[in-house]
Amino acid sequence: MQYFQNEAHECKYGILNLRAYYNQNTQTLVVEVLGAKQVIPLDTNGLSDPFVIVELVPKFRYPNQQSFKTKVVSKTLNPVFDESFEFQIPQNLPPAAMLHFTVMDYDYLRSNDFAGEAFLELAEVPGFGTAGVAPNALRQFNLLLIQPVDDNKDLIETLRSRAEDKQAIEFLKCITTTRSY
Repeated sequence: MQYFQNEAHECKYGILNLRAYYNQNTQTLVVEVLGAKQVIPLDTNGLSDPFVIVELVPKFRYPNQQSFKTKVVSKTLNPVFDESFEFQIPQNLPPAAMLHFTVMDYDYLRSNDFAGEAFLELAEVPGFGTAGVAPNALRQFNLLLIQPVDDNKDLIETLRSRAEDKQAIEFLKCITTTRSY
C-alpha cells in the first residue's frame, strides 16, 4: 500500500513534515514531528491552532501503545512543533503496520476540529530492514494531509467482498480500527 506522500508539491489540506528511524539495538521507533505547512484554516480569524496526534496502527496489533500529542501552536497555518516521540516495538512488523498522524485544530470552548491525517508505513522507516539504508539513519518525510471522502464506501464494500484476499482483510482491519465507516 503506497501513498506517494513524499512527493508532495501542492496539497489541499497541508503537508506534515517529520523525521523517523528505528533503533534496532533498543527496539525504539523514534518519530520527530517537525512542523506542518498550509494547514487549512478552521478558526474565524482565518487561521488554526494546530496540534498533531501520533499513533501506531492498526490498534489491534499495538493495543498497549499509547498515542502522543504535540503542543498546540496558536494562530498559524504553518506550525513548528519540533517534538520527538518514542515507541518501544519489536522489529518484526505485522502486516499493514503504520504510523497515523492526525492534525487537529484546538478549540477552547468547543470540540477540536479535524484538519487532516497522514499515514506512514513502518516499512519505509530506516532500520526496519530497509535495503540500502543504514540502521539509525534519520529520514525526512513530507506527508500530504488527506481527509476521508464519503465515496470511499464503495471501495470499502469491494474490499469486504474479497474474503479470500489476506491483504484486503488486513487493510480493512487497519482502517476500521482507525475510523468507523
